[in-house]
Amino acid sequence: MPLNSVRQLLQVKPESLIAFLNHCLGYTLQLAMFGLFAIKLSPNEYGVFVICLAWSLIMARLAALGIDFTMTRFIAKYDSTKSNATSAALISWGYRRILFASIILSILTLTLGGLWNLQFEGKYTLEIAFTALLIPVNTCINVLFAELRGKAEVLLSTFGLNCVRPLIALLSLFVISGNNSSTISEAFASYLLGSLSSLALLTIGCANTRKEKSHHIAHLVNENKNEWWKASWPLLITGLAQLALRQSDVIILGMVATAEEVAYYSLAAKIAGICIFGVPIIDSIVAAKFTGLYETGVHQPQQSLVTKAARINLLITIFAAIVAVSTSLLITSTEPRFDARMVLLTSIISFGWVLVASIGTGNILFAMSGKEGVLLRITFIFGLATIISNFISGSLLGSSGMAVSVSAITVFYALYSRKMIFTHLDLNVDPFSFALVGPTADKIKHNDDRSSLTGKAA
Repeated sequence: MPLNSVRQLLQVKPESLIAFLNHCLGYTLQLAMFGLFAIKLSPNEYGVFVICLAWSLIMARLAALGIDFTMTRFIAKYDSTKSNATSAALISWGYRRILFASIILSILTLTLGGLWNLQFEGKYTLEIAFTALLIPVNTCINVLFAELRGKAEVLLSTFGLNCVRPLIALLSLFVISGNNSSTISEAFASYLLGSLSSLALLTIGCANTRKEKSHHIAHLVNENKNEWWKASWPLLITGLAQLALRQSDVIILGMVATAEEVAYYSLAAKIAGICIFGVPIIDSIVAAKFTGLYETGVHQPQQSLVTKAARINLLITIFAAIVAVSTSLLITSTEPRFDARMVLLTSIISFGWVLVASIGTGNILFAMSGKEGVLLRITFIFGLATIISNFISGSLLGSSGMAVSVSAITVFYALYSRKMIFTHLDLNVDPFSFALVGPTADKIKHNDDRSSLTGKAA
């Protein structure tokens, strides 16, 4: 990497660095929280616990109706044009529908879960009730986060989403159980208290950043809601497909393997999740900047932005993978309840994330440029492939097969996504490319022939 590119790579604004460190702190707290749950609960209880969380996250994504994905772009659009009344009216309209959908899905979870629980003589009543209660809470957290991100409140949004819940859950679990082992009901209570604290902070943050109160102006909603719906429904399916990439593994493994296998795999995946430290915060920074750059039609600043972001993400991922494997080794050497399977699973998943970062991805660019249909096609195909692959691999090889399946599918997903970004946005997200990154690069307008960037690479 030339010295000039390294210098450009290190030019990070203070607020971006603070937000990134905040995200790192949040994931560290989350890892500590799940690690504490894994230590204080039995392997079977921990496996059941993470399955409940996975189901609640999937239902929360469905309840959000895709509106949370598009909220960031539409709020930024209306705020930039001083259409604060439109923004406020649409936010109110969106929240009412999202809350209604989350309540319906909670009732559905209670009903179907209760029928399923009959065969176990009511053994999992508490778990089902906890999952149903968590659905509307997680839904509102996701949407409030999206609203704050649309207003460029990166620090407040990431702190409220990532840090508050694990911090409160950790403290409350220590208060409830001390140094003793915990029951699954105590773990549920601690996690729910943390979630409610996160919800409260994000709610206060959104209330303080709203420039106008919504008066439910009917004509503003009617004029703009169709545009919002049109953009939201592809992203609803996209979000569900992306959750299939991240959450179906736990649920499927719970169907085909023991709860102990789920516990090992889930904890290893959480540790390896350190490798994606930089992705959400980099996406937030890129999303805020890319929308404005895309509207101008000037190509070079867009290419420069995504390439620098890809390089930063690659460096973070490599460092984080080393930390993840080292953490897994430390856990297995100090905690007799975990064996070498933990290190193997963590290594497989971490290596997969390093490959993904070296390929380069940037699917948030589709949402920010209004090309939701492309993102829908990509994630739907790979979401379906993930479910099939996870089911086969998990059934045959248990947690090890699941780790290989998830890593392989994610790598293919990254390769195809990079190709689609180049095809539809004329952007090369390869972190090893030096095309159009330097300050002297020509400014190229978007055109229909989509000229190749490959020939301009150094």
